[in-house]
Formats: sequence, C-alpha cells, structure tokens
Amino acid sequence: MLNLKNNNLVLVLIIFLYIISLYIGFYLGEDLSTGGSNWDFNQTWPVVVDFSNNVFNTITQYTRHVPLHYFVLSLIYKILDSQFYVRIFFSIFVLLLPLFLFLNLKKIYNYPKINLLLVSFCVILLPYFRSSSIWPNTHLTALIFLTIGNYFYLEASQKNKKIYCFLNLLFTAFATYSIQTYVLFFIFYLYHYFKNLSKKDFASLFIFCVILSLPGWYLLSFNDRVARITISTDFFYTIATNFSIIGFFLVMFLFNKDNLLKFKEYLLKLNKFEMLLITILLLSVIFKFNYHDMHGGGGFFYKISKFLFNNNILFYLSFLMGLVLSIICIKIDKNFLFLIILINGLNLNYAVYQKYFEPVFLVMILIFYKNFLVNNLLRDKKNVIFFNIIIILYFTLGQINGYFKLSKEILPFLN
Repeated sequence: MLNLKNNNLVLVLIIFLYIISLYIGFYLGEDLSTGGSNWDFNQTWPVVVDFSNNVFNTITQYTRHVPLHYFVLSLIYKILDSQFYVRIFFSIFVLLLPLFLFLNLKKIYNYPKINLLLVSFCVILLPYFRSSSIWPNTHLTALIFLTIGNYFYLEASQKNKKIYCFLNLLFTAFATYSIQTYVLFFIFYLYHYFKNLSKKDFASLFIFCVILSLPGWYLLSFNDRVARITISTDFFYTIATNFSIIGFFLVMFLFNKDNLLKFKEYLLKLNKFEMLLITILLLSVIFKFNYHDMHGGGGFFYKISKFLFNNNILFYLSFLMGLVLSIICIKIDKNFLFLIILINGLNLNYAVYQKYFEPVFLVMILIFYKNFLVNNLLRDKKNVIFFNIIIILYFTLGQINGYFKLSKEILPFLN
C-alpha cells in the first residue's frame, strides 16, 4: 500500500511539473507553432483594445473569426490594463481544459483518478496547446467551452435533467462564437438528443438553438469575412493531409498491447470491398496529389517526408495508415464515424495544419464516447505512462523544431 501511495505521489508530481513547464515556457516566450501563435496574437490584439474601448466595428480589419474570444480578453484588459497580465490570466484560464477533461473522463470511465489525471494533464505538453496558452488564441478558447459543454452533455445523459441539455448547447454556442466551424458540433449533440428525447423536449432544445443562432446571423450581416471561410477545392490534398494527421494521433493510442492486438485482429478481417476502396483512394491520392507548399501546412509526416526523402512517399504511407486505422476504428465502434466526419469537417481549408487537429481531435476521442481506445488506455497505469511518454516525445520534437526552426528554415513554407 505504501509503495502504491509513493508511486501515485510521483505521478502527481509529474502533473505538477507539466503545469510548471507551461509557465517556464511563458517566461521564455515559447511558441512551438514556430512563431505563428505569437504573430496571430499581436495581429489581433488591436481588436481586444478596441473592444475594451467599446469600439466594435473594426474587427474585420484584423480577423475573420467571430468575436467572443476577443470580447472575453477585452473585459480582462479593461480590468488589468496590461497585455502582459491578460496573457497571464489566459495562461491560468486554459487550465480549465485539462480540469474538465478529467471531469469528463470521470463521468465516462470508472478507473483510478490518477490515471485520468495523467491523461488529462499531459495535454499541457501538446505544442499547439502551449503556444495558444502563452499567446492567447481563439482556437483554445473554443475548445475549452466545448469541453465544458460536453461535460453537461454527459450530465444530461446520466441524470436525465433537461437543464443540462440547455447548458450543453449554451457552451457549444460559446465555442461556436469563438470559432465558427465549431457549429458542426451542434449536429453531433442534436442528433443524439433527437434519438433519445421526446419530440416535445427535442423541439424545445431546437428552438433554443435557433435563439442562440440569432447573434450569429447579426454578425454575418456586417462581417462577410466570417461567412467567407476558405474551403479547399482540392479534394485529394485535403483527404490525404487530413488522414495523414488523423493517423498520427491515432497511433498515440496504439502503444499498449490491448489496442495493438485489437487493431491487428480487425486488420486481418478487412474484406475485399474495404481493401479495394483503400487501394483506389491510395492510388487516387498518389496520382492526383499536387500540393506546392504555397501556404505551408501538411502535417508532421508531410514535413518529415520532404525533409528526409525530398518526396511524398512517407506522406502517402501515412495517409494509408490513417485511412486504415480510421476504417478499423469504425468497424470496431460505429460511433467513430461521427468523429472522423467531424474532424474532417473542421479541416477543409486550402491549407491543412496539424495544429488545428491538436488538441481537439484527441479531446474528441477522449470524451465524446466511451470507446475501446481510451478504455484500454485508462485501465492500466503502464499504458497511461506510455501514453505520457509519447506526448513527452512529441513535445520534445516540438521544442527541437522550435529551437532550430526546421520547418521554417529547411522547409520555409511549412510553418
């Protein structure tokens, strides 16, 4: 018993070190998005200043995003009157994400709390979480609201109280008014309410959603940049990059025996139609993929493929891996189809960046459903530790890239 307590004390210390590392990064001005988050924060800071002075008609000059994130920062700026203190406040506020991740996981899985805490707080090491925390970014604000909203969704599912449904949709609206593409999550929640509630209860929730949408229609009336979300017309670029990045994050869950054996079992069960579909998509991507690095992006495997081999071979293999892993996940648990559709829907830009999958895709896998990937991860402390080691390695790669600016200097467009 003493040994177990000592082990848990060490793990709690690790969580504490994760938090401390974020504030060390803050002190050092860390930006593991190779300067992107710093630039974006300074580019949009005038919006915060204008909002604090009750000037609301200048936002279109600085950003195409909806205004809630900047409005929240403006309230803090009005009180503290310092950009530095606003950044400090935000770096504390973002700890709500790992906290609510833990609360969500606790609702779904009945495993030792230390396992849940370790998985929840290791997101602090994800490069884009860190850069968005240190240089306040609207993507992280939206994800925090979404995670809080999902907690109320789980409460509604377990306690059958409609007030939690309204809170779920309210916080999803807050997320959407931070990043407009998060409107897709309304489809997810409303679909489940439609399936599980009476017509009368669903109708009241739908009317509530209509009311929540009214400010959005008003915003669209004077900010056409909100509506002009740039969507890629190159299907093969988008699908190849999306599934390459999806594969990158799904692999993180394979570093335990149970999940690995599960994937191996179902890999051998792929039928002829599925293998034909995979082959056609792979060949189509190989022959139709034509991306010239004009806007950067591409994800981890695209950059590594260019850097190591100066071609796309490794990238194509990563697309194949991501596609196969996705199909197997869906075969094991049909609910994964929703996750794959949603994450693709969130990333239809002309340039796809890995940072926009991180940490939102991991959060979706962790808390949207009870699933075999997370269940097998959480039930064994060794698996949890291996998962943390993978995240630490990813963080280390991000630090190396940030220090040497590899993705900027070696591959100047890939940042």
